[in-house]
Amino acid sequence: MRFFGLLFIAIAALLCGCSSLGATVVDFRVRMDISYHSSGEIASGFDTGKVSEMQKHPKSLEAFADLKYQDSLLSWVISVDNIIIDNLVQNLSDKLLILHWDQALLSSSHQPDDTLLRSYGSSVAGEVLGPKGYVPKNEDRLHKLIPLHLSPGQKANVDFNPKLTELFNSGRLFGVRYEPGKTTLIESGIGNWLLIKLPVDWGGQPLTMHIKLTALDAKARISYF
Repeated sequence: MRFFGLLFIAIAALLCGCSSLGATVVDFRVRMDISYHSSGEIASGFDTGKVSEMQKHPKSLEAFADLKYQDSLLSWVISVDNIIIDNLVQNLSDKLLILHWDQALLSSSHQPDDTLLRSYGSSVAGEVLGPKGYVPKNEDRLHKLIPLHLSPGQKANVDFNPKLTELFNSGRLFGVRYEPGKTTLIESGIGNWLLIKLPVDWGGQPLTMHIKLTALDAKARISYF
C-alpha cells in the first residue's frame, strides 16, 4: 500500500532540504471506528463491521501493521503516518459505490468543528471507473480529492496528505511533535483522534461514513532517500 506514500516522503524530504540527513516518519497504531449515517443519524440496516490487524511483512519498515475494516458493503485497509493516510477500499456489494472524497470533512479532538478535506498531495490507483492519477506534494498548493467510483468487486488505493493546521496545534496528524531528522517525540499524540465524514452513494442511496481514527501508539523512524 505504500508505493505512493514513499513518493510523498521522498518529496517532503527534498522540500525541507533534509534528504541527505533523512526525513522523520512517525508511524501510528490506531483504532478505527466506522459507522454509516443518514440525515444526521446512524443509518439502520447496516451490519456492524469487524476490524482486524493485517499481517505485517517481515521486511516492512513501518512500526505497526495495517488495519482492515470489513462489513457487507466494503472492506477498508488503512495505514497512517505523519505524512500520509493510505487507504485501500474494495466494494463488496452488488451496487455501484461512489466515495465523494471531494466533499469529505475533517474534525479532531483539538477542533470539533468540521473543515473541508484539502490535501497537499494525493494519488488514486486501481480498478476505478472515474479519473485516477498522482498529484505531487506541494506545500503551496492545496487541492480537493476526486470522487471514487467502484463497481461491485472493484478496489482502489487512495492516498492523501491532508492539511491539518486547523485541526492540530502542531499541524501534524494527532498533534505529534518532533524535531525534524530526529526520532525522539516531544508529543506522541496518543489518545487524540481524527474524524473523517465521507459522503457516499451506494446504489443511489446517499449516506455519510464516519471514519474515526484514534492514536494508540506512535513510533518515529528516519527514512533516507
